[in-house]
Amino acid sequence: MDEGCGILQSLKQNENYKIHDDENANELALQPGVTRTFGSALTGDIWQNSGYGLYVASSLCLLGGHFILSSGKNAIFLNPGGRNSYFSASYGTTICLSLDMDKIKHVSAIIDTIVKEGESKAKSYHGRVLSASKISSIASIIDKIP
Repeated sequence: MDEGCGILQSLKQNENYKIHDDENANELALQPGVTRTFGSALTGDIWQNSGYGLYVASSLCLLGGHFILSSGKNAIFLNPGGRNSYFSASYGTTICLSLDMDKIKHVSAIIDTIVKEGESKAKSYHGRVLSASKISSIASIIDKIP
């Protein structure tokens, strides 16, 4: 949770996005390659903001768990059963996620697949980052965590 400007105001800083309300901004933020910093990321920085973090996390939660994104006047709840949007009153942005690791096996392979699918989807839209940052696709270390 942070108490910053929120997703809508953040994404409005990127001229590629024509958004006017929190619901559209939050939905957009869950898509691959969406970031306010498009064009200014440092390619050698593994922590660069490539716009894949929320996409990868929410996609993983759809396989076994839940994901909540709340920013401004909108909250999105995702789980394997579907997607719901709710009224919210958030200052900044709040993210809540849970994973049932008994339902999700071979996490690194799943994340690799999610990243590849996201990079492919991002090519269909103008103004998207086409490659996930190293930290967004760092699946190779996850299976080694005890």
